[in-house]
Amino acid sequence: LWIEHSDYVATHIAAIAYGFHASVFFAVVYFMFRSTTPRHRDMRWAGWLALCATFFIAGTIHLACGIGFNEAAWISERGYPGGPFAFLTQQQGRPITTLESAAYVVVSTLSDGLLLYRVSILWNRKWYIMLPLGLFYITTVVLLILRVTQLHMKNPPHMINLGTITWTMLMAVNIALSGAIAMRILLMRRSIGRLLGRQHAAVYTGVAALVIESALPFVIVSVVLLVLFGGQNTSQYLFIPLLAQITCIAPLLIILRMFLNQTWSSNT
Repeated sequence: LWIEHSDYVATHIAAIAYGFHASVFFAVVYFMFRSTTPRHRDMRWAGWLALCATFFIAGTIHLACGIGFNEAAWISERGYPGGPFAFLTQQQGRPITTLESAAYVVVSTLSDGLLLYRVSILWNRKWYIMLPLGLFYITTVVLLILRVTQLHMKNPPHMINLGTITWTMLMAVNIALSGAIAMRILLMRRSIGRLLGRQHAAVYTGVAALVIESALPFVIVSVVLLVLFGGQNTSQYLFIPLLAQITCIAPLLIILRMFLNQTWSSNT
C-alpha cells in the first residue's frame, strides 16, 4: 500500500518541481536574449539555447508520461487484475513508460555531460582528472541505455539485472562530478580572494557559486535516493520523478550564471 501512496505522491512532488523548472527555463531564455545583440548570436549561442530547450522538453515529456501512466493505473485501468499495484509493477513495458525512460536518459546524459564540461574548464582539462571521470561518465551512459532497454523488453533474455548497478553508478557519477567542481572552487577560494578581494571573489567562490556550480541540490537528491535504494526502502519512489526535474534544473542554473557572467570560464 505504501508503494501505491508513494508513487501517487511522487508525481505531485515532481509537478511542483516542474513549476520551478519552467520558471528557471524562461529566465534563462530571457537573459540569453537580453545579454546578446542579434549580431552576436552565433552558433555557440544557438547551441546553448537548443540545450536549454532540450532540458525543458525532455523534462516536460518525463512528467507528462508519469502523469499519464498514473492516470491509467488509478482511473482508466482501475479494473486491472490485482489493482493499481499490480498495474504499476507489471505494465512497465508500455510505450508511455518507455518514452518516460528515454526522456530521462536524454536529460541525465546531457546534464552529466555539462557537469563534465564544467570540470574540464575548472581543472584546465588536466588529463588525470578528465580521464577517470570521462570513462566513468561513458560507462554510466551505456549502463543506463542497457537498463532502459532491458526494462522494456517484452521477452528479455536471461541476463544479469542491471537495475542496482545502473542506479548506483548513476548516483555515483553525479556525486563524483559535483565533488570535483566543489573541490576546485574551494581550492581556488583563497587565491581568488587575494587577487580580486573578498567581495568580488564571492561571485565566483561564494556560497551561491558553490551550490549552483557543483549542482548541490542534484547531489543531495542523488545521495538520498542512493541510500534509500541501497536499503530497499520504498520511500525511494518519492524521489525518482523528482530527480528527473532536478536533473534539468541544476544545469539550467549553471547556464543562467554563464549568461549573467557570474561563472567560471576558460578565460577566468
